[in-house]
Amino acid sequence: MWIHSFKNHKKIKKTILGLIKEIPITRVNDFEDSITHSDYHLPKDYKRKYLDYFYSHLDEHMLMLCELFNSQNWSIKSSWFQQYYKGDVHGWHNHGESQLAGVYYLELPNKSMTTEFLDGSKIEAKEGDILIFPSYKYHRSKKNILNKRKTVIAFNCSFDVWNGNLPFKKKD
Repeated sequence: MWIHSFKNHKKIKKTILGLIKEIPITRVNDFEDSITHSDYHLPKDYKRKYLDYFYSHLDEHMLMLCELFNSQNWSIKSSWFQQYYKGDVHGWHNHGESQLAGVYYLELPNKSMTTEFLDGSKIEAKEGDILIFPSYKYHRSKKNILNKRKTVIAFNCSFDVWNGNLPFKKKD
């Protein structure tokens, strides 16, 4: 797992929250999930201005991961925001459509509200951090018991791990 902080988080937060306000309230309420506001179920062609802004700041973080993975390319498969108010919860799930999943903690009123992993993996994330982890790992957002909102931008991404250079010398 990889955690990195966004530079200028306060400015990014203010701008993205303003753009999220433009998106109609769409509640998620199925199975183990109860999320007050998310664009997850809006049509894929719905214009999401906050994502254009988010991607412009995400690029430097993803390029760092490209170096780590010896990759020249990365791509986002899907992304969405979720706002959790008191009583909201997102049950155990994984993201099978990509190599990695990501969470940007846009609003995180308490560190106890970070992503929880079924395998017991512990993370030390704070508001303004981005967390990247293998998409197969089961995780959840525990029930929000506070009177404060938690907002995340979640996304699925993949990297091309072959760039034409072998990390070892080929034997003849």
